[in-house]
Amino acid sequence: MDRSVFLSYSRRDRPYVEKLAALLAAAGVAAWWDFDLAVGDAFPDELQDRIDACAAFVVVLSPDAVSSAWVKNELHYALERGKRILPLMLAPCRVPLQLVSLHREDVTGGRLPGARFVDELRGLTAPDARAPGTQLPGTQLPGTQAPDAWAPDTWALAGGHAAAVRLAFSPDGRMLAAGDNDATVRLFDAAATRLVGPPLQGCGTSVGAVAFTPDGRRLLGVGWDGSLCRWDVTDPENPREAGPPHSCGGSLYSAVFDRDATYLATGGQDDRLSVWDTTTGRRVAGPIVDGFPHLSALALSPDGRFAAAGGMDPCTRLWDLRTGLFLRMHTGNHLGTGTCLAFSPDGRLVAAGSLDGLVRLWDVPGNHPAGAPLTGHEGTIGALAFSPDGRYLVSGGHDGTVRWWDRGTGRQIALVRTGEAVFSCAFRPDGRLLATGGMDPVVRLWTTPASRGAGAPRDA
Repeated sequence: MDRSVFLSYSRRDRPYVEKLAALLAAAGVAAWWDFDLAVGDAFPDELQDRIDACAAFVVVLSPDAVSSAWVKNELHYALERGKRILPLMLAPCRVPLQLVSLHREDVTGGRLPGARFVDELRGLTAPDARAPGTQLPGTQLPGTQAPDAWAPDTWALAGGHAAAVRLAFSPDGRMLAAGDNDATVRLFDAAATRLVGPPLQGCGTSVGAVAFTPDGRRLLGVGWDGSLCRWDVTDPENPREAGPPHSCGGSLYSAVFDRDATYLATGGQDDRLSVWDTTTGRRVAGPIVDGFPHLSALALSPDGRFAAAGGMDPCTRLWDLRTGLFLRMHTGNHLGTGTCLAFSPDGRLVAAGSLDGLVRLWDVPGNHPAGAPLTGHEGTIGALAFSPDGRYLVSGGHDGTVRWWDRGTGRQIALVRTGEAVFSCAFRPDGRLLATGGMDPVVRLWTTPASRGAGAPRDA
């Protein structure tokens, strides 16, 4: 089982499915639909293989879908294989007899499914977690070197989590926090490559973002239900709650902390952008409404002044958070920019990932594209991060690859394969290690160009 979601739909409903796939990608759920078919694939065989392997089967119901021979055959095959069926009712239609007794999520009018539906998919696609408290030693894994480049060394961390979908290093680089699909956060000693302390609980649903305070004494996490949790991690072996959780706006599609973890920006199901004080839990900016279709990706500039947001249309928008004013719109992503976004450390570039496997760069001051799109990934981009010195951009994809790009030339300088969809990546503050997390219950540490020849993480 590849733990992805199979999307069955009519061709006429493709615009909606593109939005649905982008939403799921941003939420850390790997979805397969026939857009991902490679040239030359045997279509019926590939569909059967994908249904055989999927963890859940989502069928988008509409008059066109229920009359489609392809949808009927896919549904019949999925039922024969005993797959979990989750119907979405896009438009009123005669429901197939096999689905009459199943609950159908109402998405009429083109609205996207709610947080509970997405959380159910997260649970179905999450890998079997290792028993709490078990650990794997830091095991060096082979890297795959790109031509004329370099091969990172890799260490694997495991510690009972389901799928590490959000990552953050402490300011001193010693600790790594991994927010999981099982609504917990786990701490790792990045140098010793081992799990530290018990799982941190309090987020009501899957974790949407994690961050340390500048002194490294507190860790913050926010769940997709809007619950903002704070923990005192002064003693990582014995962490404790640092006050009750705050509620930040209910069901969220996106969340990101600023560099100092002083503020939290969120995009909710109400299509509004809000900024929250992480100490008091009070809204300090917004809600900003600009007709934005489903805020599924957010990034804050290094100085915290600007917010870049992506959604279910081919645009990235930029707001001034001090004034609440919409500044500009960047267009050019024909399948939506809503999977992931990242600012460069100098705030001059925004990188945008999308469903089509391309990474696009935008010059913020000049308001124009910064070179040609970066190509190489097959399918959805799941994570983006600039190195602290701004020289490199790293992209992680649902194709199970992590790619390093030279910011100046746009050239790919390294390619490594994880074997599973990548949902998160984070650089250690000194830039000498990169952490990645995704579909499997393993956090990986990669050496970077700044640490060539350093050896183990403790030496990097």
